[in-house]
Amino acid sequence: MNCQVAWCFLKSRREPRITAFCIRSSNAKPSKANNSVADDSPNYYDEIPEEQLGHNLDHESEPLDQNDERLTPRFLMKPEVVIAKQGESAVLKCPTQNTEDYGLVWLKDKTSIAQGTLVFKKELYEINKNNSLTIKNVQPGSVGYYSCVIAISATDNVSLTHRLKLENGAEVLSLHTPDNKTQLRTGDTLVLVCEVDGKPLPAVKWFIDNNDSMGAREIERKDHRHSAESKATLTIENVTFSNNGTYRCSARNELTEDHRTIVIEVFGK
Repeated sequence: MNCQVAWCFLKSRREPRITAFCIRSSNAKPSKANNSVADDSPNYYDEIPEEQLGHNLDHESEPLDQNDERLTPRFLMKPEVVIAKQGESAVLKCPTQNTEDYGLVWLKDKTSIAQGTLVFKKELYEINKNNSLTIKNVQPGSVGYYSCVIAISATDNVSLTHRLKLENGAEVLSLHTPDNKTQLRTGDTLVLVCEVDGKPLPAVKWFIDNNDSMGAREIERKDHRHSAESKATLTIENVTFSNNGTYRCSARNELTEDHRTIVIEVFGK
């Protein structure tokens, strides 16, 4: 669980106060909307720390009694993947219920960008009356994960996390083994398939992190461009214990970079 410190503005107080909050998580999947797409890949949240995922309360339940002071703050939508064109604006929604007495914070990749109506970089962002966030002049640096966080108390909160992508940006669609097995025996052959997309088609690089002091190391320098939906393949024959680790497929074009990881374990025969 990731804890952060932020300003929380409470309508019941005249002065803001500093409070620490920890982002809870769930495995909510993005929903379809007019300006968004659902990401059906099982690895959609692979690169996002568990604590950053959006915690979303069921928005299809029975209407709540607005006179009940014990009502829990809630979001009225599911996480979305929003695709924007470079140079245009993008709007990330955050409809809520029962939040009148709670602080609301927007984060980008776990960094605060707005607290209440206070925006840290007005040239980049704008908070609307309905709590939605407008991202101005979308650029490659704008892509990422944006979380709308309701600070319920100093130790509790709920969050809704959207993903902003740039149209035609590099994207890793999937990273897997042909048989979906991630546990091998010494002497086996490891085959990893990385499907990528983007315009122009991205260059692909492979890295491995053996969880040692050396960190991630590049293991292949070769672009794989076969079709509009490229497939890059990494093959390692006669694997040994040294091939244990986290493998990363990184795709980059002139717009953005994207990557996914997979953990491979090698055991003795």
